[in-house]
Amino acid sequence: MANSGDVCTILDEDGVIRYHSPGIAEILGYPQTAGVGLRVTDIVHKDDKEKISARIAECLATPHSTFIERFRLRHANGQWHWLEGRARNLMHEPNIEGLLIVSRDINELVRLRDHIEHIESEAQIALWRWEKGNPAPFWTPTLARMFGYEKPPYFEDGRWNIHLIHPEDRESSLAQYQEAADAKRAWFVRQRMLCADGTYRYFDIHTYYESDLSGEVIAAAGVITDATDMVGKEEALLRNEQQNQLIAQHAIDMIARHAPSGALNFISPSVERTLGYTPEEAIQHDILANVHPDDQASFFAGLEEMTKSDKSVTVTFRLPHKAGHYVWLETTLQPLRNRRSGRLEEVLAISRDVSERKRYESELLRARERAEAASRTKSQFLANMSHELRTPLNAIIGFSDIIRQQLFGPIENEKYREYIDLIHDSGSLLLELISDILDMSKIEAGKMQLHMQPTSISELAEASVRIIGARAEEKRQNVSLAIHPSVEKTPLVCDERAVKQILLNLLSNAVKFTPEGGSVGVEIVREGSFIAIEVADSGIGIPQEQLPRLTRPFEQVASESHISHEGSGLGLALVKALTDLHGGKLSIESEEGEGTKVRVTLPLAPTGQLDLLDELGISVPASD
Repeated sequence: MANSGDVCTILDEDGVIRYHSPGIAEILGYPQTAGVGLRVTDIVHKDDKEKISARIAECLATPHSTFIERFRLRHANGQWHWLEGRARNLMHEPNIEGLLIVSRDINELVRLRDHIEHIESEAQIALWRWEKGNPAPFWTPTLARMFGYEKPPYFEDGRWNIHLIHPEDRESSLAQYQEAADAKRAWFVRQRMLCADGTYRYFDIHTYYESDLSGEVIAAAGVITDATDMVGKEEALLRNEQQNQLIAQHAIDMIARHAPSGALNFISPSVERTLGYTPEEAIQHDILANVHPDDQASFFAGLEEMTKSDKSVTVTFRLPHKAGHYVWLETTLQPLRNRRSGRLEEVLAISRDVSERKRYESELLRARERAEAASRTKSQFLANMSHELRTPLNAIIGFSDIIRQQLFGPIENEKYREYIDLIHDSGSLLLELISDILDMSKIEAGKMQLHMQPTSISELAEASVRIIGARAEEKRQNVSLAIHPSVEKTPLVCDERAVKQILLNLLSNAVKFTPEGGSVGVEIVREGSFIAIEVADSGIGIPQEQLPRLTRPFEQVASESHISHEGSGLGLALVKALTDLHGGKLSIESEEGEGTKVRVTLPLAPTGQLDLLDELGISVPASD
């Protein structure tokens, strides 16, 4: 027991665990003493409890009786793990005096079964398995549907073969069953079987037998296909190899079998359609020896992974066509091992021509690269045009301000004074919009440089509130500022201009989209090594589904209540971009008709430079 790779468990007459072999550590990750003293029905999966309880009670009632059952136990990692237990009543054996259960790990087998059910459905094949001691074979759902049943049929007398096999085929089929079982060899039979609608159909059944370490047959399993439409074809098609040959000839994908050395043992005729070689030429030239040099590393890595894990592996690579060009193939490799020795006997390869898909992928990649290059060019152009665009605007704003103030003499015509005010205000608005666009372009082009220095966030906030105050007064809005005492003593290492722009953009948006008589509140608090700035308003609010759009450049959430508001749609996009450059975070909460709350969290110092505060001789208080 100690050297067994399986788990050996002994239960007493009450189903309580008395012993586990060391194999439990390898399979389930528990120490050998885990579970001792517990009822086995208390630790199995709830869906298996009733089944296991009944099988144990039934086995305990009869000395030396056995059963095989699958169940789930929780692994040490918290996940449920599938096991197959083979139990024998050894209560009367003095060395055991209990119910001996030898459990093997079938977790991967169950996962593979689910995968196979999908393959069955796609390939119109089905699997079955009949374990010794069970009254009927296990059918996959696909097999049940193949016979027209919603679930596998059940016959109380256990004689499913008598009920389902056609009377004329029954004697010969059962004789072949017995002969193959005695010889422990695989076999094939075509027979008529009864379906749910009362009709008989022809089915091809491929069977093999499973043996335990002592050589005793413990189960029979196989693959079944509906062969009704194949009846009447040539007699040669009755042999299994010729059936596979027929399937291979009509398959679009290439089907090949390789020796462990890589040499081709068989390849389907579709190789001629894909690579231009006849099957005989492909085998003779050993086409796998000509994998494209750029693909050899990934191809052989896939082969190594397959041989180590025994799982199917998909690799994509190029092989030369007979005409000279290369063809892209997507190949699924499945190792085929000797069931007893585990030795690799063959590798099954199914290959599909994906050259067209690869061409599309290449075109998409080039198109994306062109688009990204165009975007970079645009951003670089706008960033470089900063001075050329701002200089004339500054002149317009400056000279119009001089005229507004009548520094060189009075303006007698009232219309002129009105027009010069419009010129000044329009120029200021245009400069603000261009500045936003240029700042965003600089950020996108990677040219925005932050000048980090210790800054008083309190002073920045107070100055921003003063600047925005005039707009708020025009709409009779109440703007409040609350700064936590710890913030007054806490420096913020940041780009002063950028943080001030964050504050002004948030306040400007809040005032703009809050109706007359509303309120705007600013709160600044310390949160550990971060400063949190929160701007809340009682404005029109934003629909939940529109929130993700707000931080995209040039995006505005328009509704009838504010469709006429001016702006570039860059306010919050700039806030997010500048926040990200500082290593901070932006979040938005809003409810339509109830207002909006925007929260910006900035680190006290840039990432990896928290010691900068110490170098400057600035004491950072503990977080609140």
